[in-house]
Parts: sequence; structure tokens; C-alpha cells
Amino acid sequence: KRAFPLDVVLAESGNKALAIIEERGVPEIIISDYRMSDGDGFFLYQSLKERKLEIPFVLSSTNTKAAMKTKFPDIHGFIEKPHIIDSVVELVDK
Repeated sequence: KRAFPLDVVLAESGNKALAIIEERGVPEIIISDYRMSDGDGFFLYQSLKERKLEIPFVLSSTNTKAAMKTKFPDIHGFIEKPHIIDSVVELVDK
């Protein structure tokens, strides 16, 4: 098991997240909101797949897990909003 704290890096958009990955390297996990400007969660997910980057991807959305599983069939986790911190900790520890 991992002990917190983790090194957390924030990006406001999918494009900014990709720029951070290019600059800092591949993170251990990505927790992404579905709705973001300048590259939403689906854009980020597809971009990572196109680059063949094997990064655990956790999606957060107000949509239901069943609805999002169709668009994101192989994500590592899903967190329905509002966020419950225990859910986030559990997914990161996996």
C-alpha cells in the first residue's frame, strides 16, 4: 500500500495535461474530469491511447458509470461526482 501524500500535478485541460506529460514524464495515474475546456477527458484518453501510453486512467463525471463505460471501455476507475475522498484514495492505492 502507498502512503500519502502523493505528488499531485493539476492541469485545467486535456491539452495542458499532455504538455505536462511531455515536460515531466509519464505519471503513475491520471484522474481526469470528463468536462474540461481545450481538450476534455475523452480527448485526453484518446490522445494517451494514440501515443500508446499505458497510464491508469480514472474518470470523474456527473454521468453514471454505465453511461461512461461505453465511451471509456478500459478505464481503470470511475468516480461519480460529487467526489468522495475515500473513493479517490481507494482507486489510487490500487
